[in-house]
Amino acid sequence: MGSSPSTPASGDLAVAINAFGNSLFDKVVAEAKPGASAGIFLSPYGIAQALAMVLNGVDPGGDSYQQLQEVVFGAGAGPGPALDALNTQLKQLSTALVKEPTDDLTVSDANSAWLHQKYGLQAPYARALQSAFGAQAAPLTTAAAINAWVSEATRGKITGIVDDGAVSQAILILVNAVYFKALWQYQFKKASTFPADFHLLQHGAAPLQAATMFQVFKPDSRIQTAVLPATAAGGAALECHAVRLPYRGGEYYAVAAMPGGELSGAAAEGGGLGLVTPGGATVPYAQALAACRQALLSSLPQLSSGGSGNASGLWQVSPKDVKLFLPRQGTLPPAGRPLLPLVASPAAGFEVEFFASLNQSLQDLGVTKPFAGGDITLIAADSQGNAVGDLFVSDVLHKVYAKVDESGTEAAAVTAIVACGPELELRFDRPFAFAVVHGPTGLALFCGEVHKPEEFSKGL
Repeated sequence: MGSSPSTPASGDLAVAINAFGNSLFDKVVAEAKPGASAGIFLSPYGIAQALAMVLNGVDPGGDSYQQLQEVVFGAGAGPGPALDALNTQLKQLSTALVKEPTDDLTVSDANSAWLHQKYGLQAPYARALQSAFGAQAAPLTTAAAINAWVSEATRGKITGIVDDGAVSQAILILVNAVYFKALWQYQFKKASTFPADFHLLQHGAAPLQAATMFQVFKPDSRIQTAVLPATAAGGAALECHAVRLPYRGGEYYAVAAMPGGELSGAAAEGGGLGLVTPGGATVPYAQALAACRQALLSSLPQLSSGGSGNASGLWQVSPKDVKLFLPRQGTLPPAGRPLLPLVASPAAGFEVEFFASLNQSLQDLGVTKPFAGGDITLIAADSQGNAVGDLFVSDVLHKVYAKVDESGTEAAAVTAIVACGPELELRFDRPFAFAVVHGPTGLALFCGEVHKPEEFSKGL
């Protein structure tokens, strides 16, 4: 194998993970059928961390290495040094993201490895787990042990990710847990929460009476808004209205976006909620929302304090009062607990909790070889010190819990925008995209779409 592109510099790693997250989100949405659930949330960063732990155990000359590098990290396949550089960049990114607990902000990122007792880790892999991911191998015994670790790492917001059936067939289970909790810099007043209509994706569905938070931001609050250009799947031009809401501490903020335009009772195709574009075409709202999500994530480098700035001028401090209406959700805390059981034979979640197997979505993106195995040879060894060469990824499980209310966000949240009148009014009365972003890097720690806010209040 000849020379190949190196892994992106750490300044570009967040961009690569955001792009991977958007592509993966498209696949997950296609499987989940938008509107069938309260919403969909992922932690692209958490998934990338778990897949990076797998990457460290595959043959650098094999297809698994190339597919993971290209699909997840936006790089070409390359031996040794590229992987070392990626590990360094991931560790630097984790260090930048994590914040010690305070009353205003808490962010944690933890990894663990659970290995069947009849095997041991190969020494180089054990060193990589410890140095790059802060993980050590624990005995793989019961699901209860793993789930207890998960619960502790997520402050009790996610209490389970595997069952005993999965554990009984696994040789190794790799787990990443990301937890986020922050207070808004400008908090909503609970007395200003009231019921308001929220339109659903399904054709013919009556608008919901959703609890809605309301706040007026004066120009001196320096709230940023944007009208982001986007293109729907059929080529129709869209305008996506977006808003940036800072959390206390200065490094994190939430962004929300939704397609602007008149809602239509039925789409031109698909039969769901439709949207009339500025050009007069009617497109399925779900397609318009996906285009807005992509435009939102693509605009994040412009908001990064560590990047080149807002060169395009899309994001601006509003000179007008910003009147924001946002559905009040229930709970979105620690997300991003991707799980990767490796087995030796074929036998082998506004409060929203979202759970999915990412197997098919990852394979649709081109990550196929890790599920077939054959080149995951650098992880485990038997009692004689011989490499275990028949490992393959049997499942990639992901669960996200999210909550947004008047005081702030726990782990993930949603928000959005609409412009009208002499003041800028952002009324999120339709499905919208939402992300929690680390300002210095522009990394979307969590991203999601809110489809049914009434579902979020269940269990509160």
